[in-house]
Amino acid sequence: MIARPVLVFLIVLNLGAALWWALHTARAPAPARADALPPLEIAKDVGNAPAVVPDNVAVTPQTSAAGLADARCVLLGAYGEARDVQRALTALRGIGLQADAVTRLNSPRGFNVLIPPLSSPEAAADVQAKLRAAGFQDQFLIRQGAQSNGIALGRFGTEAAARALLARLKAAGFQAQLSPVGASTTELWIRALHGGEQDETSLRKLASAPQAKSIACDQ
Repeated sequence: MIARPVLVFLIVLNLGAALWWALHTARAPAPARADALPPLEIAKDVGNAPAVVPDNVAVTPQTSAAGLADARCVLLGAYGEARDVQRALTALRGIGLQADAVTRLNSPRGFNVLIPPLSSPEAAADVQAKLRAAGFQDQFLIRQGAQSNGIALGRFGTEAAARALLARLKAAGFQAQLSPVGASTTELWIRALHGGEQDETSLRKLASAPQAKSIACDQ
């Protein structure tokens, strides 16, 4: 009598297990959190697009002759026109040299200090006497030309020396003036820096310059 209920119980248990497996569907795994995933990287064919350099990356500049230990400087010129300077700069920079245009000012050849022409030789002689009395012995009367009846008091190679005498004369009451000898002129030159591979002759020919002068690189 006991065996029959046990048998029925086992049959019912087996039927229940079979029914559970038949009706069961696998549950999908829980999705991973988005913030736990590694960042998505998308490969992109950039072709010939220019590279972008981050702000914190130093870019090494192109080497120039200025960075050479044996750098030398040469002055090329003088040129008659600005377009000649531009052509020469293009030629020099075309072979990698550092070159710049330079304008040089040529001062007058000298400076005369004189008293302008007076009304007559007698008036000039009177002023000469006063000059000698005031201690200005170096003088002579100009007897011809545009400055006739004027009084020359000296010629100086520098403007500073001429102005020093001019100040002394004016302090003594004489109306003297300064007159440059020759006009001031400007010249167009090129200052080029090279590493010694080229000599002055080759650089002068390349730049079509009348002259080439070696100069200190700090000039």
